[in-house]
Amino acid sequence: HISDAISLQVTSLFPAALCIGRIASAGVMKRIKWVTILFFGMIAAFVLLVIAIFMANHVDAYYTAKKILVTNWVDLPLVAYLIPLVGILIAPIYPTLCSTIISAQKIRLHSAMTGVIMVFSALGGTTGSRIVGSLFEFFGGLTAIKAPLVPIIIIFILLIPYYKLVN
Repeated sequence: HISDAISLQVTSLFPAALCIGRIASAGVMKRIKWVTILFFGMIAAFVLLVIAIFMANHVDAYYTAKKILVTNWVDLPLVAYLIPLVGILIAPIYPTLCSTIISAQKIRLHSAMTGVIMVFSALGGTTGSRIVGSLFEFFGGLTAIKAPLVPIIIIFILLIPYYKLVN
């Protein structure tokens, strides 16, 4: 029960959080192994999303019962700020995996691998956005917010064998 204008403004925080997370993780990776950072980020993002889902259910029920429409930043419930925080935590996944994939290739294959990564990044980004948009449209925000849990779990499970493969 957040106005469309405020929803768009809050949504714009997510790409900003990704940027902040990528810059911050670059500095941290000088001291801590990349795999440790990714594991921590995915676990923390998963936990934060579960908390956000739990809180959103209660906030939605409360705002519906009271017929409250949030039209400014001050009245936003805390849960609205949790999703951008997830962005900070998952931010290093994409650039780190891309970097390790390219680094694992022979130098003569770097440009070809970069091209493959770009094509699949575009396909994945477009498809993922369409899926989440459709979930929002047909099932509502509380269902759509659960969608990122699936790729987080998949990447988490695949990260262990991937790490062993590239090291």
